[in-house]
Amino acid sequence: MAGEYHILTSYMCIWYSTYYNIQRYEAYCGVHKITNLGEPQRVRVTFREFSLYNYENDIAIIKLSTVLPTNSYITAACIPNEDWLEGEIGIFAGWFNGTYESATLDQLHQFQTQIRSKATCEEKYVYQFRSKMLCTSLPESGFNPCGYELGAPLYTYKENTWILRGIATWIPDCLSADRLGMFTDVFQFRNWINRIINGR
Repeated sequence: MAGEYHILTSYMCIWYSTYYNIQRYEAYCGVHKITNLGEPQRVRVTFREFSLYNYENDIAIIKLSTVLPTNSYITAACIPNEDWLEGEIGIFAGWFNGTYESATLDQLHQFQTQIRSKATCEEKYVYQFRSKMLCTSLPESGFNPCGYELGAPLYTYKENTWILRGIATWIPDCLSADRLGMFTDVFQFRNWINRIINGR
């Protein structure tokens, strides 16, 4: 969530929408357990329009039809105004676990991660890593996110403020050794994001 009317996500999550009416789409915000339809904080929102950057730079902005309310489960995160630091601690949230064949988890999970250097990312994924990405460590046990996590957020917390650092673009196969999570680097797109959100 970026402001009252906008949600940031992966380009790949909604590129099919270019063939359909975006107003047919909807999202549920504040959800922590998929099967608990009675969650009091759960909010249904419909889409008004969207803005895509391009396929290579995996980021999109969804504009909502109505204001998205905030509560203890739903709040806006700030767009970063300064670049990330190697070793910075982040929080990643997601729904998938295990292998590519695994089903969606019933409950939202999150784990602590650490932003790695660009040199480490480039060395590990020489053909996949691009200049407007960042990569992070992934847990060695417990919750094990997989490739389905497109659009999932990577947050950092600084001076009592949540900052949206990354948007998941590629999570390697769950069985790969020493794998890293790949994210679109939100800082690199801050001017484009602010221009869209502010209507310029």
